[in-house]
Amino acid sequence: MMPELRRLLLNTAAACGLLALLTSAAPLAAEDQVDLEKERTAVRVADHALAAAATARNREAVERLIDPDGIYLSDRADRGREEWIAKWDRIFRPESRVSLDLKPLLAEVAASGELAYSIGACRFVLTSPKGDEQRVLGEPAHYLTVWRKNAEGQWKLLISGTLVVSRNPDYGVSPDPRRGITRIWPKLNTLDARLRLEWKPEMVVEAKSGEMGFTFGAYEVFSRQRDKTLAGTGAYLTVWEKDDQDFWSVLGESFTPPYPIGLENQGGGTRLEPEDPQPQQQ
Repeated sequence: MMPELRRLLLNTAAACGLLALLTSAAPLAAEDQVDLEKERTAVRVADHALAAAATARNREAVERLIDPDGIYLSDRADRGREEWIAKWDRIFRPESRVSLDLKPLLAEVAASGELAYSIGACRFVLTSPKGDEQRVLGEPAHYLTVWRKNAEGQWKLLISGTLVVSRNPDYGVSPDPRRGITRIWPKLNTLDARLRLEWKPEMVVEAKSGEMGFTFGAYEVFSRQRDKTLAGTGAYLTVWEKDDQDFWSVLGESFTPPYPIGLENQGGGTRLEPEDPQPQQQ
């Protein structure tokens, strides 16, 4: 991933024909100043509402929180609110013994007040047939979510996935994108010397205030020897932050495994949508 978002914006606009804000953001006028604490609280409230709705298996409440253009990163990039809800279908089933447990941890809002991200803990929990025991499926993880304020002033989930790259050591993931992909695709460990990754941004969004942005797109895995796609492509989300020196750095990233190779074929990793266990034969 390029270390300089401005270069990424330029390359994306040239290669993909995407419209991006390339000029330096001007300071916000007095009348445009945003109550950031109020907006952070609003994002936290929305994030907690999502957690509560997921626990309660409330499909309608979850659907109301998702942007119509929402993208969910799991084993692939599910585009649109309907596909997102379909991916969570087994969570909503009343008879399902698998539930999604979300614990919001933080939320940050751009100074311009229209873009935000949140991070929290997530895990899938399996309840025993009698309902008296629970155990965690797979490894506990963290989620990374981008929020966008709509025309009515409501915060909606735009893109969300499992956090696999972060510079914050509290989340237990690597700051290195390649290591992040290794976590969800363990086979990369054995093929590391023969592979290279290429990034193809599809969406580049920068906050009006100019200090926060995100990129979404596809990555491809190639064989170094033959320049041939080895495992196909995956999707990624990167959240960026610009510091006082006008330098962009990665706050966090989420990836899908390279399609068509999924986690269940590679051993290890965290599967985000576990199947309900099959009933035991009596």
